[in-house]
Amino acid sequence: MEVINRFFSVEFMLKEIPFIASYLPTTIFMAVCATLIGWFIGFFVAMFRINRVPVLNQLAGFYISFIRGTPLMVQIYLTYYGIPIIITMFHALNGQPSAPITPFLPIAFAIIAFSINTGAYSAETIRAIVISIDKGQREAAFSLGLTASQTMRRIVLPQAFRVALPMLCNSFISNVLGTSLAFIVSVVDIMGAAKLVGGRSYRYFEVFVIVAILYWLISSVIQRFTYWLENKLRIPGTS
Repeated sequence: MEVINRFFSVEFMLKEIPFIASYLPTTIFMAVCATLIGWFIGFFVAMFRINRVPVLNQLAGFYISFIRGTPLMVQIYLTYYGIPIIITMFHALNGQPSAPITPFLPIAFAIIAFSINTGAYSAETIRAIVISIDKGQREAAFSLGLTASQTMRRIVLPQAFRVALPMLCNSFISNVLGTSLAFIVSVVDIMGAAKLVGGRSYRYFEVFVIVAILYWLISSVIQRFTYWLENKLRIPGTS
């Protein structure tokens, strides 16, 4: 038993779980903010693509292609180092004193990066589902005198939301798991706390077992909530 405890200590895990779990609100906060902002971005980008809005459609296509074609870690670094540089350049162009390039509020930059990433993937999900809605329903709505915006709001979007719900909730889970990369820009969340504990104890295996369990529990709760919400929104008489 002593040999086992030397390589894997349950006692150490029980001792450190409260400290690591205390940063759970930071992880949830980042994931919720990034998901909601990302869905908002994704909706408008999808509308630009569906309605083929000049210029905006091309910009939306480039945005989706770039975000889906680059790693999330790179996007976080680009946001973390790029935004302060853009702010400094803007000040310089306006003849204002240069703002410091050193990044500030790391958690804000992490949320921006996660939101932009979520927006690109959500846009394609929303676009695919909206265009899959039977065109006959739109034509029937127009024949009843509804405008395009009323048809979208009252007929298309409610149906699209029911279909998109599981995929949108999956994006929330992805954001929860994706926040584990926020520590690379000095955000102390679950993963950041685990790195701190591992660095001072050198018991990285136990630490990351704790992290894996916490992320798994969060994901399981979100999945169960998704199933419950799907059942609540299911139209009676449908399977």
